[in-house]
Amino acid sequence: MNTQYNSTLNQLIFLISTFLIGIFLLISIHIIFLNLMEKLDKQTINLKAKIQIGELIVNDLYKVRSDFYELATTATNKKSKQLIFDKINKKIKDIRTTLDVLNNSGTVKRTIRLNIAEHYTSTKEIHYKRINNEFSLETIDLEPKLLQLEGMINKLLIILKKEEVYKRNSDAKNYMFVNKEIKRFYKSTPAFFMRITENTNRLLYEGSIELKTLEKRIKEQKEQYINIELFLVFVIIVLVIILGFVIAKQINGNSRKLEHQRASTRGILDGQQNIVVVSNGEEMIDANSTLVDFFEGYNTFDDFRREHLCICDFFIDVDNPEFLIDIDYDGLKWFEYILANPTLPHKVVMMQGENKRYFSITAKKKDLDDKDFIVIISLNDISTEIESRRELKRLNDNLEDIVNEKTKEFQELNEP
Repeated sequence: MNTQYNSTLNQLIFLISTFLIGIFLLISIHIIFLNLMEKLDKQTINLKAKIQIGELIVNDLYKVRSDFYELATTATNKKSKQLIFDKINKKIKDIRTTLDVLNNSGTVKRTIRLNIAEHYTSTKEIHYKRINNEFSLETIDLEPKLLQLEGMINKLLIILKKEEVYKRNSDAKNYMFVNKEIKRFYKSTPAFFMRITENTNRLLYEGSIELKTLEKRIKEQKEQYINIELFLVFVIIVLVIILGFVIAKQINGNSRKLEHQRASTRGILDGQQNIVVVSNGEEMIDANSTLVDFFEGYNTFDDFRREHLCICDFFIDVDNPEFLIDIDYDGLKWFEYILANPTLPHKVVMMQGENKRYFSITAKKKDLDDKDFIVIISLNDISTEIESRRELKRLNDNLEDIVNEKTKEFQELNEP
């Protein structure tokens, strides 16, 4: 029975472990696919960041172009020209910083002016991470053109300085000549700015096409990941259910066997005419129906146990060493004394109503494991035997008295 119980317990532990492992696998699979989809989303976010950076470069180029034309057409003095020149250089520096982020990863920060009360500016940050050590086509294409643009600006500054000198010296002839040179110079620049903006816009367009392609591919991969995840989840759930069903069926079978064994044990126990008590050394844990029938006022063993932890509560002291009571026997409890002296006759007296009942008592110890044990105590009613012995002794005593009396009478008759 104990082996069957351990088998059921092991199967139950295995069943719980199977469900826990199944849940762990489901969570792990979900986390894995979440990480995969997060990586895909990061690719999209990164490419969008690259496109946004490209748009900033285009806007900066338009501003450089505007300032470049303003340098000769609008600015009228040296100070205003220097301010515009500084603006152009700052924009070129911003473009180079932005290209450096595209090449080496990093964050682009731009301050945006706002026409909102108490909110004059706003900072925009774009984070970009270079993937697979690839070089940015924007940098390869724009860096030489920025150098060319700087050369054009320096050339324009030289011409503007000459114009300013001729104007200050009232040299009309050379002033007109330089003025025509400036106009010719500006006529040659639109093609340059057109090429540089077209190339940048082309890269933006290619980036948007790449983004659409990536988004489509990521969408397909996500759907594929979701389908794989659902399939694996379905397989794990089915396997767990099948294993759970098989183990549950085994546990149910073992439970039926255990119940059958308990019923058989109970039938054997209740079939005993003797009072049989099972104890763990501290209190009663079971007893047969003979015990309940013997004592009045109890319907079940549980009723009896609620009031009495030990049957020794009913042992009566009859001042006879053969009859045990609940006392210390040289450091041993009464049942330990029986176990230590199995060859000696052990008896107890208990009251049934107003009548004394005599029992011979035996005890057997059974170890359940290294720590736990049970003691099976059996009380055999010997009241009839005790009464028969007493009656026999009484008859013997009466017979002896009769013999003595008859002997005395015979002696008196024979006297002279």
